[in-house]
Amino acid sequence: MQHDSRAVPFDDLDDTDLHVGDIYLGGGKGNAGDDPLAKLLHVGNQGGFRYKGSPTQRAVRLAVLYTSGAEEEWPDRLDPVTGAFTYFGDNRKPGRDLLDTIRKGNVLLKDTFELVYGTRAERANIPPFFLFEKAGVGRAVRFLGLLAPGSPDGDPAADLAIVRHRASGGEFENYRARFTVLQTKHVSREWLRQLLAGSGKASSAAPAEWLQWIEHGPGFVSQSSETDPGIAEEFERRPSSPTVTDIPPESRVSEQFERDVPDPVVAERRESALQERYQDFLTKKGHVVCRQRVDVPGATHPLYTDIFDATTRELVEVKSECGRATVRLALGQILDYARYVDPKSMAVLLPDKPAEDLLTLLSTYNVAAVWESTEGVFERLDPQ
Repeated sequence: MQHDSRAVPFDDLDDTDLHVGDIYLGGGKGNAGDDPLAKLLHVGNQGGFRYKGSPTQRAVRLAVLYTSGAEEEWPDRLDPVTGAFTYFGDNRKPGRDLLDTIRKGNVLLKDTFELVYGTRAERANIPPFFLFEKAGVGRAVRFLGLLAPGSPDGDPAADLAIVRHRASGGEFENYRARFTVLQTKHVSREWLRQLLAGSGKASSAAPAEWLQWIEHGPGFVSQSSETDPGIAEEFERRPSSPTVTDIPPESRVSEQFERDVPDPVVAERRESALQERYQDFLTKKGHVVCRQRVDVPGATHPLYTDIFDATTRELVEVKSECGRATVRLALGQILDYARYVDPKSMAVLLPDKPAEDLLTLLSTYNVAAVWESTEGVFERLDPQ
């Protein structure tokens, strides 16, 4: 039966099935509890690897691979002809060993792929992987399909490979993993309940395609038709216009740019500390605070705002210095963000009161100045 894609409300996520192409909406409280995957599948609310259970104890019950399509250095890729899906591990910065990642996504990959070409009984212990992408509507996600570890051509050497990557800070290793997107279009809530309870990986409630994969292993899919066009279409569908997503205020991701201070690391720490104090200041007043990620089609990287006061809809750019170059940079950034975020007001947060002509500059563009008079206490000058 043909299923028309729909948007599933946040309050219904505990009981809903999974359908390829459906969008699962986030909550509206403005915090990490709005994450739909945590409510839908009882997994973590951050990162590309999310799971129920423990990778270090080899006790993962189900896993989610989340793709935003925004990391050009680690490009997720779906081959619509073969059904092969390529996903990279979670060691994406120098400074850690291959398996020493915070969320242990690479441990999960290693242990999973060790069983892929084993016996049927070993494959029956492998958790199913569910593929989701950012849907571009707040925290909403779109279900793209059920994944089986291993590629359709059944090449163990290529299915989990170590790749070397060089970045500022040194060279490091990561995994490149290949999965098969199964022809499954519908996953029942009954199977999800069994998985979450710690059983059911090979139960009768599981999709037929998953049971066939357990029985035959990688390669059996190559005898079937090419990837369902709907699945390929959903994966290739990326927003054609800018999208804004709320993220937790503690997410310390930022854009890269040249600073007019001698030590960028010290500047970053000062800026972070100032930002945290102002967030605490707003929170104590009962305001809801977040940050925002702006994905602009064609841009190399997403944009990240520093603070968004959801209560007053004020957009705040934070800087650790009060010099002319820094204030001009802040002004350019906040005007750029405002084109997408549509705030009710704008402000630049500084550690001290800036010079009068810089206050006039900000006011000319309808931007308030906020500064810390004593630690944790803030003053502001609104535009005239």
